[in-house]
Amino acid sequence: MNPSMSMETAEALRRLNPFPDPAMAAADLQQLRTTLVDHLSRYGFAYLATPISEPLFEALALQLGAVAQRNDIIIDRAQHAERQRGRRSEAPTVYQAESLGLHTDVASADLLAWYCVEQDDHDGTTLLLDSQNMSDYFTANELAMLSQIQNPYLYPKPGLGGLGVARAPVVAHGGGRYRIFFYIPWSLPTKVEPAQADLLDKLAQYVRSQQQTELIRIRLAKGEGLFIDNHRMLHGRGALPEGSKRHLIRYYIETPAGEIAS
Repeated sequence: MNPSMSMETAEALRRLNPFPDPAMAAADLQQLRTTLVDHLSRYGFAYLATPISEPLFEALALQLGAVAQRNDIIIDRAQHAERQRGRRSEAPTVYQAESLGLHTDVASADLLAWYCVEQDDHDGTTLLLDSQNMSDYFTANELAMLSQIQNPYLYPKPGLGGLGVARAPVVAHGGGRYRIFFYIPWSLPTKVEPAQADLLDKLAQYVRSQQQTELIRIRLAKGEGLFIDNHRMLHGRGALPEGSKRHLIRYYIETPAGEIAS
């Protein structure tokens, strides 16, 4: 699979140009929303390869659901260090220059979206991997067992300060199939039954093997955007220089139940 599968989305954007910035007519936004939902359902991602304004991109995000969080993603050692507070050991964050392995984001986000404010001079490619074919590598019983493994994660306690611990299944059943739901390889539980540990090893092997042949690479240019299904697609990136100017705006989007049927 490659990003060209979503070029129809880019063509839809081109047909709607020029945009009456910073917002489009409601009918045009609805038309593009239909295209985005179609690509997310079919491919797990939608790549907007035509530069648009950030307010317009946010308007598109709001067409898909409620924006629960908006963050500026930059290389920033101070923010990386801040995210380590309350942790027993250092964990990767989007603010580090080192590479980020394939993972999903917070379980409550149905969709992730990135808008490119500025790209790294040399790389900054977003890496994607589709988990739709898990049933080809795992038996139904193995997938059911994986769905019983809860991946813990930390979250800020609203109004209370400090961090709380929540959990979500590594694999979940939906739309007639199993797929990765919440997979953070550096925070997987370690106190599990031997059979579960074997399955987590097999899952890591599955991700590694799929990377060899099925990895999707999208290097966003300034003004371009990307939407992905957070409960289907794994994402990551390679290493960046400490002084990288790469700046993405990330959105966590919560969609109505059953909105993205893949």
